[in-house]
Amino acid sequence: MHLMGAGVELDRRTKGVAGAAERAPHAMVQECLNRSDEYLWGIVSNGLVLRLLRDSTSLSGQAFVEFDLEAMFDGEVFSDFVVMYLILHQSRVEVAEGSSPADCWLEKWRTAAVESGTRALAQLQDGVKTAIEALGTGFLQANPELNQRVSTGDIRLDDFHRSLLRTVYRLIFLFVAEDREALLSPDAETIARARYGEFFSTARLRRLSRRRRGTKHTDLWAAQSLVIESLGQEGGRPEIGIAGIGGLFEHTAQDVVMGYRLPNDALLPAIRSLTVVQPKGQPLQTVDYRNLGAEELGGIYESLLEFVPRYNSFDVRFTLEELAGNDRKTSGAYYTPSSLIDLVLDEALDPVLDRAENSVNPVDALW
Repeated sequence: MHLMGAGVELDRRTKGVAGAAERAPHAMVQECLNRSDEYLWGIVSNGLVLRLLRDSTSLSGQAFVEFDLEAMFDGEVFSDFVVMYLILHQSRVEVAEGSSPADCWLEKWRTAAVESGTRALAQLQDGVKTAIEALGTGFLQANPELNQRVSTGDIRLDDFHRSLLRTVYRLIFLFVAEDREALLSPDAETIARARYGEFFSTARLRRLSRRRRGTKHTDLWAAQSLVIESLGQEGGRPEIGIAGIGGLFEHTAQDVVMGYRLPNDALLPAIRSLTVVQPKGQPLQTVDYRNLGAEELGGIYESLLEFVPRYNSFDVRFTLEELAGNDRKTSGAYYTPSSLIDLVLDEALDPVLDRAENSVNPVDALW
């Protein structure tokens, strides 16, 4: 537990303050947890906010639970205080003599949450498969020219399939980036942000998918196509607050479906499949894309490699079937779980960082 004064920032160094002059208080506690096997959970607070931290090997950002004490007591929000009390009570971190820190209740709850997330992941994998089938069928039925090119082999079925995969992953990227408020340019004007939110955002699209079945109009896909193309082009589109980022959104020869129409009654069911899941015996649940991690995305991609595309020219229908000769088995592609990645980092990277820290020239030591 690391307690600071009320004027001390937790994420910055504060000159002249013991325990905060050399390192930010939050970073100090996190480093202690990461380096020590004796501690698994820790608390840092300046009296105004209180954070619960856990041992973490993540190098990409902070992960913690924060309680705003000032707002809680000024606003007399008793319900928030109850939540904090239930989570931070001493009994949550106590362990029997001779037991490890991993035996505490907080860690058991975390493990249960991870397992629950894994079960929900299986539902999302099914939703992605359904979405790809809905999009593929929708594009083929709405575009006779595209259907003709696929049926004659002018466009290979595998290329059509990869284009649908790329489209779905672009949509998932937009879901995550929007929910984390990281999609629009930081310099975007207020009117541009409002315009994007009202007419072009996937948040609007996801809301519509839960309320409407859709029509034969193609306006919703036209709006999403504009967003995707804007993200892939240099300069983006400032009038809706988008900066060009390239990468996944760059136009390539694999973009078979881009430029073709897609009816709303095909797009909305696909979006609904990506947005809502229903675990067995439970009510419908909205997918939390804000907290979707790399492991979930990797698991989805790995599962999709088990399917091969099928095209029924009579019904003009696109489906995915699981067969023995799928891409996953023939390519040997398997997602590496986070636990194994963490182990590799501990064994390979930590010794290098330790040597660099003790070196006269840390930068040269890393090379």
